[in-house]
Amino acid sequence: LYDSLAPPPGAPFSVDGAEIGRRRLRNCALGYLCSLPDGSPGGRDAVARAKAQFDASAGCMTDRLAAFSCLVGKPDDSPAAAERAAAVAAFHEAAGGDALVVNKWFMTQATADRAGLLDDVKALVQHPDFSWTNPNRLRSVVSAFASSMEHFHAPGGAAYAWLGDAIEKVDKINPQVASRLAGAFALHKRYDAERGELM
Repeated sequence: LYDSLAPPPGAPFSVDGAEIGRRRLRNCALGYLCSLPDGSPGGRDAVARAKAQFDASAGCMTDRLAAFSCLVGKPDDSPAAAERAAAVAAFHEAAGGDALVVNKWFMTQATADRAGLLDDVKALVQHPDFSWTNPNRLRSVVSAFASSMEHFHAPGGAAYAWLGDAIEKVDKINPQVASRLAGAFALHKRYDAERGELM
C-alpha cells in the first residue's frame, strides 16, 4: 500500500483533495510499518522507507514531518538509532532558524513514543534554541509533552513533578502561560487514585 501511493517520479507538488488524501494515507501506512520490531526484516525495511522519504521530501513538510516522526520514535538501543540521530540533526539544520519549523522539531521530539521521553524533554529544554520566555517555544516542548498520555502519566509521577517545577519557573515569567500549563492537571479526578493523588 505504501509503495503504491508514492507519487510518480518528477510529479509536481499538489494541494488538491486527492493528493492530500494520498499523502495522508501513505504516511499513515508508514507509521504502521515503522511500528514493526526494529530488528525484524519488516522493521529494517520500514526504517529504510522512512529515511528515504525524509531525505526526498524537502519540498513537502507533510511527508518530511511524518517520516521524521517515525524516525524520532526509535529508541537509543535500536538498530535505527543512527538514522534517528541523523534525522534530528538534518531537520534542525534544514529549518535554518525558522521559528515555526524549529517549533515542529521540538514538538515532534517531545511527543515521540519512546522510552525515556522525560529525559529527552529535560534535554530539549537545555537546547540553545529553547526559551522559557517564548510562549510558542515553551508550548512546543512542555505542553506537547504533557499531552502524551503514556509518557506524561507514566507510573511514579516523575513527569508530574517535572511539570510542577516547570510551572513554578514559568509563573515568575508569564503567569498566564503558567496557568495554561497547569491545565494538564485539571482532570486529575478522572484518573486512578494513585495518579490523581500524585497530580
